[in-house]
Amino acid sequence: MPSALINVLLHPLLRTLLMTMNVSVLKNNIQMVGSCPCHHFWQELPCQGICFRFLDWLDFEDEFRKDFMLLDAEATAINVLETTAYFQGKRSVDDYLDQFRNLIYDSGYTDAKTVVVKLCQGLDRRISMALAGMAFRRRSDTDPEAWFRLAVRIDQNRAADEAFHISH
Repeated sequence: MPSALINVLLHPLLRTLLMTMNVSVLKNNIQMVGSCPCHHFWQELPCQGICFRFLDWLDFEDEFRKDFMLLDAEATAINVLETTAYFQGKRSVDDYLDQFRNLIYDSGYTDAKTVVVKLCQGLDRRISMALAGMAFRRRSDTDPEAWFRLAVRIDQNRAADEAFHISH
């Protein structure tokens, strides 16, 4: 699960969780850095004798991952990406891309070309054929985000074209 999603899901719960966990570190002794996603949260907490189990946000995130995430999310994601289970099927491109991005993140794949190949393999055949047939303005194989945007655009164009032909 990407860190941004963890931040969105956990921030509202953080105050309650931290105040109910085992005591180990005084808030006054926590040295926070500006890059902490919940930096402002830590500063809002009252410091009259309240103690926390976690040293900082990263410590909390690590503990959360251990308690609530799959034991070996990387291996699971890699296994899914080596089958057809992640393919788009009848889902929208947006839904497919949400799952695909999570799998890439969890798998630890960092090679952009591998990501682009996996993306195209999993897309609906009509969309992947449109991508493969592009001779003009073809996206770089080292820019997966450009391919993601293009897949969405092709899917939107396909849907608009179908709607036009159905109405006439």
